[in-house]
Amino acid sequence: MSCGNKFPEIPAPIVNPPAAESPVEVEKQDSRVLQVNQETAEFKNPTVLGQPVMNQAAKPQQPQANGDDKNHKSKTTPKRKGRVWMKVTFGLLFLVLFSAVAFGYFFIRNNSGSITQLDGVTHIPFKEHKEDRWGLISLDGKVVVTNEWIEQPSPVVAGYTRVKNSKGKFEYYKIEPKPVQVGDAFKSTSPHSEGLAAVVPENGPVAYVDENIKIVFEVKTLEGKEVEEAGNFKDGLARFRNSEGKYGFIDKSGAVVISAIYDRAEPFSDGLALVSKRSKNTNEFENGFINRKGSVVIKLQSGVEYKSSSEGYIAYSDDKEHKQWGFINQEGEKVIKARDKYTFVGPFVDGYCTFSDGSLQGIMNKKGEEVIRPKYKFALYFNGLVLINDASSEESDSKYGYVNLDGSEVIRPQYDKAFPFIDKCAFVKENERYDVIDSKGKSLSKTNIEELGYDNTVFHWLVVQTENQYASSYWLDDHIQISDYFQAEAIVNSICSSVQGTGINGIEKSTSPAALYNIIKDLIQKQNKDQDTSAKAMGEFKAETKVPDNYPLFSYSSQISLDNLKYNKYTNGRIELKYSDDLKVPRKEMKVVQVPGYERDDYGDLVQVMRSERTETVVGWELNTAEKSHLEKLAYVFEFSGKASEKVKDIYQLLIRKTENAGFVLQNSPGTAIQDEDTRSFKHPSAAGIQLSLRRSRIIIYYDIDFASI
Repeated sequence: MSCGNKFPEIPAPIVNPPAAESPVEVEKQDSRVLQVNQETAEFKNPTVLGQPVMNQAAKPQQPQANGDDKNHKSKTTPKRKGRVWMKVTFGLLFLVLFSAVAFGYFFIRNNSGSITQLDGVTHIPFKEHKEDRWGLISLDGKVVVTNEWIEQPSPVVAGYTRVKNSKGKFEYYKIEPKPVQVGDAFKSTSPHSEGLAAVVPENGPVAYVDENIKIVFEVKTLEGKEVEEAGNFKDGLARFRNSEGKYGFIDKSGAVVISAIYDRAEPFSDGLALVSKRSKNTNEFENGFINRKGSVVIKLQSGVEYKSSSEGYIAYSDDKEHKQWGFINQEGEKVIKARDKYTFVGPFVDGYCTFSDGSLQGIMNKKGEEVIRPKYKFALYFNGLVLINDASSEESDSKYGYVNLDGSEVIRPQYDKAFPFIDKCAFVKENERYDVIDSKGKSLSKTNIEELGYDNTVFHWLVVQTENQYASSYWLDDHIQISDYFQAEAIVNSICSSVQGTGINGIEKSTSPAALYNIIKDLIQKQNKDQDTSAKAMGEFKAETKVPDNYPLFSYSSQISLDNLKYNKYTNGRIELKYSDDLKVPRKEMKVVQVPGYERDDYGDLVQVMRSERTETVVGWELNTAEKSHLEKLAYVFEFSGKASEKVKDIYQLLIRKTENAGFVLQNSPGTAIQDEDTRSFKHPSAAGIQLSLRRSRIIIYYDIDFASI
């Protein structure tokens, strides 16, 4: 199958006549073009006097010399001409072969960040029939692997596809007529980017593998903090997020190049990365850009939203609702002013980008000129043609087709689904079947295609992000990987520091109410380091009485419940206790009080008078000091979230081991395998009992001085 048909000649774009007010506002006529040295990442600012920022790709081409020019006389002899043709032929063959290899194995993007092909993708998953297994088909429709995998494989990058195995792990397969599994299986994987791929081994941190699927380095901790997630490399750097939620960047040796000081960060593009910090005064995000050395090149400020740089242009919006978009250059100068007619703008691709007026989409160039006015439900320029959806209403049967930049129809809208042209071929869907067409709409496919797996490819991202007009990162998917490294022992020690036959976490049968009060007070202040939170937690138990109460944490009964205790990042808890007697008792004193009464006056009439009486009055509250008062029951309820919720069975298993090590003996037979819901009862020689219960993401530790009551 060949995709050699050339695109039809594209006439010069027809530009709409200028309005009374030009949509382009260049603040400085003497524009400075920001140049990036790719090797040293040094930024230089040469001044180009008198030359406004413009699209280099839009420069008029010089007319080609006519080979039949009568004034041109060739002096080449037939023999010499034959040698020349042989050299040209071999040169063309070498160029074709080199281009094919380069397309398959390199990240195809030019120096300015323009997307000219897929993100290194050479093949995508497909099924000949829906009941078949998955195979792989090249971008020009040639089948490489057929009916091979039950699970859908990933698109092929750097010669590898990634497939989930029967155990739920992901494996790399080298693409050959009979695919070969290479390297270890991982909990999660990503495609290769710039020679490395981010992966996550089972129970391990984020690591990076080379093109032989060998781990080069891992990022467990950086700058003394645990790494929560990390992504693939873009422009030589990869972003990571630490346990405090801060973002930074590493190089290909795993060394930190830009410290984790940002609250949000996007991958690098065009030598710049969009980053954000939360303002301490307003709590709003301040957004700006840094270079590969970490220097701020566009000041972080609130009230302005940005999108990642594409071909030197950065989309910005500075209105309150962020419904007006425009572009600045990499020095922060406005080159296309934000307007209400641009409610969405996409990334620039070879000098053109999608924009929307709020209902329909069109195409503009880098001068802000509307090359195609907004008249389509969807419009996306890519590799010479504009993919459009021509429905003028909300009809469900809207169709896709292709037009030139002058708006002239190339392939009429007739497809249920369509994708941009890649290497002069495009996948389209019509009548429940996919096909591969050339730029004239001619079918090139020799294979039946009923399903196509196009997820996680650049054209998928471009289409989805353009249809979702509020997306922020365009095509910049760095396939962020979440670390599986987790210290269950640390969690267990934080929620259950000690287990004994006499009690848990220092609360024992003999613990007096006074000692218990100090334990709980310290616990609340420790778990709620914020003073406002701590005060609120302790204030929940204050009595609704005018009588002074020095022990607000205790209720006026034998029971107490403390909620919303935060033990660590992943664990919230509740403590419930029951004593044999009331935890605190009223303090009373005999006082002389005035009480109303009646007596007759000298005339025999009843009048009200005040009389003095001695009575017992509650003047405060004090802890119960009775020797018989003791702890009867104690319950801890822990709710796990995030990474801990995925490892809750490991935490439960460690608690079982800790209980057994304290001398408790298992009394029931729940089975060796721990299920999502599990209960185990233990008895201690002292007659005390502990019951451990697992309820999906919740663990309950119930302690009783008498096992019989469990």
